[in-house]
Amino acid sequence: MAEIRTIPEKILASGIKDTSVDAVGKFSKKVIHHNAGAPTTAADTGLGYIAGSIWVDSTNGKLYTCLDATAESAVWANMEGDDINNDPFAGENYGFFVGGYGPPGGADVKSEITRFALSAPHAGSDYGEFAPGGLYGVGCFTDAAKTKGFCGGGYSPPAGPGGGDSIDEVTTFNFTGSPIAMTDVGDLDQATANISMQGQTPSLGILGGGIHYPGGSDAILNVIQTFGTAAPYAATDVSETATAMRHSSTSESPTHVYCGGGATPSQVDNIYRYEKSTTDNSADVGELTASSGAYAGGATDGRNGYGFHIAGQNTPGSEVDVIQKYPFSSPTSGSDVGEYSANRQLGGKQVSGTTEFWTTDNSGNIYKGAFASPADTSDVGEAAITVTYSSATQY
Repeated sequence: MAEIRTIPEKILASGIKDTSVDAVGKFSKKVIHHNAGAPTTAADTGLGYIAGSIWVDSTNGKLYTCLDATAESAVWANMEGDDINNDPFAGENYGFFVGGYGPPGGADVKSEITRFALSAPHAGSDYGEFAPGGLYGVGCFTDAAKTKGFCGGGYSPPAGPGGGDSIDEVTTFNFTGSPIAMTDVGDLDQATANISMQGQTPSLGILGGGIHYPGGSDAILNVIQTFGTAAPYAATDVSETATAMRHSSTSESPTHVYCGGGATPSQVDNIYRYEKSTTDNSADVGELTASSGAYAGGATDGRNGYGFHIAGQNTPGSEVDVIQKYPFSSPTSGSDVGEYSANRQLGGKQVSGTTEFWTTDNSGNIYKGAFASPADTSDVGEAAITVTYSSATQY
């Protein structure tokens, strides 16, 4: 009879030759590692990981495989093969600021789209105009291939209570080509503007909260709705935000959309999270550190797993220059990591690159900050028009 061999349940340190690995601790990471949360780009060769290492998230049992352990730039994939450390919707070429409210002190709603390069120089140019006319407070997302931007909802002029109404139209524009093609592709399930939650999956845009002015009244919303990024462009009411909210900053991980601060109408400092592709309501998962609630800009550091809450307005109504970041892992808390170049009010979603973010405000300037600390911003160019509350997207 042939000999039956068994595989031992444990590998003893005594069975590992000193020449095989540097240390037993590093050997364990080379094979399999348990930790709360998903790996980041910092889980690299310096910590003992190699291509092929397996990471188990002890909070949910999800598995990740290291594809590249390069120092500070490690790449980990989930069980579906997706690179979790590189935000698939981060920009590498151009950013777009969409519509807005201006000039400063005025009530003129703008229709222009400003395009600027994410590599220097960053001067903005007028790239086109909305098909429905001027809009302010729209929600933005892209298609999976990053060939076009989607703009949902917003205010039609004139803005504000007693003036125009929030709308439900969704318009697309091509990221390349001249002239750009502006197309009305459908309607949201709920008309809304100043949308608190802006995110996406490869096939859906996700918009949550916001405000609706039906006939001049102020109705703050708690609806989370999705919109297909391919025909037939269907809109669906899928769940609710934890509380009715407007004017939040927003960021996203591959699995969740986050809202920082906002107004209920009272200013709040909570951080809310919604799990994509579910009917679950959003939940309160943490708090911002500095006193800056509504009218802040949001950005996503997808490689390292952080959301950014930029400037905004505090509870007494004063503008602040604090830049905060918060981890996508739970519990989630904000920390002060830099200063904005001016005290400004921003649109909820600004432009996110792979290592930097860009904003614009009613100064007419384009500001850039690094995701690495300190995240202080600097003036790097001028927008095509001077507006505040511009929404943004990128490719």
